[in-house]
Amino acid sequence: MIVLSCFVLSLFCLTNANSAPLPPKKVHRPTQTEMLNGWLDNKEPLTVAKLKKLVDWAALDTQSDAIVKAAMTRYGAVDLKEFLKLFIVDSPGPREGASVGSRRGGETHHGELEVETLPIRAEDQFSGVALETIEPYRSQIEAIRVRLGAYFIYAVNRSVNLRVYAFSNPTVYLARGETLRQTYESFIHELTHFVRFDLRSEPNPLAYETAEAFEAAYLLAPGEECDARMTGIVALIALLKKLPDYTSLPVVLEQWFTVKGEVLVKPEQILFIIRDYMGYHAIDLYRNRLEVLLMEEGDEWRALQALSPQDEKIKARTELLRADIATANRLLAKLSM
Repeated sequence: MIVLSCFVLSLFCLTNANSAPLPPKKVHRPTQTEMLNGWLDNKEPLTVAKLKKLVDWAALDTQSDAIVKAAMTRYGAVDLKEFLKLFIVDSPGPREGASVGSRRGGETHHGELEVETLPIRAEDQFSGVALETIEPYRSQIEAIRVRLGAYFIYAVNRSVNLRVYAFSNPTVYLARGETLRQTYESFIHELTHFVRFDLRSEPNPLAYETAEAFEAAYLLAPGEECDARMTGIVALIALLKKLPDYTSLPVVLEQWFTVKGEVLVKPEQILFIIRDYMGYHAIDLYRNRLEVLLMEEGDEWRALQALSPQDEKIKARTELLRADIATANRLLAKLSM
């Protein structure tokens, strides 16, 4: 790849009406030399103190701060000691289980996915209500979350069943031996993947006639590579501007951003860089999403066959599924030519 905040850093305090406001918390601002130094070399572990440095620097920028807080909330971390468990420091390069090619700066594994099915009561079928928000479904979904230790869970209404998707045991890798500047960019980049990951926001593969067109839409989706790349770099620029000797961007960024961090390019303009750098395999990605859609919609279509075929809502849904299945089969056949 690929929730109210529980992040607490003394942001709230009890004061009386006559109390003076507390002064803002002092955060060590990096120097140019410090930003260019190595980070976590010689098998050094990532400690709470080192993580706190990254978190404190993110707090200097509103967008970066929001991403870190959202990541802590999604992971369920009430403090930095808990948050630290999300991260592993490793050597750069491809890793077992990676969904795409070599990752040189970092990598986010969204963890193990379990899919469970809950039957929908007859009176709730085709009701148009978000069933996951009402009983008994809400309690059943929460029981699944607790049993699996899921950090991220949601349900999709499949006419007669709720398909519950539960993700657990995520990992964010940070590469060893990079500069602190590179690590900070990777930190925000990977947390962008982690926070904005949601399979429901992926593009519908049926809307694209070619693997390349689907891949472009996929890479531009929220939380995917273009989003994470731009967010990480903007966060880095925001931090660099805090340097006392900051005067210009690194040369590699000058064509993408102004010295103030204003974006000069559209995400679509960096797609070719992302594809080359990440080693995405468009056909494999496209085929996988078509096959998953075919399986899920095929299961729903078969479940509907056991219901009253004369019901107008069932007939309409069945015809829609039939059309989707035909389109998916046609697109898969094109890939085999």
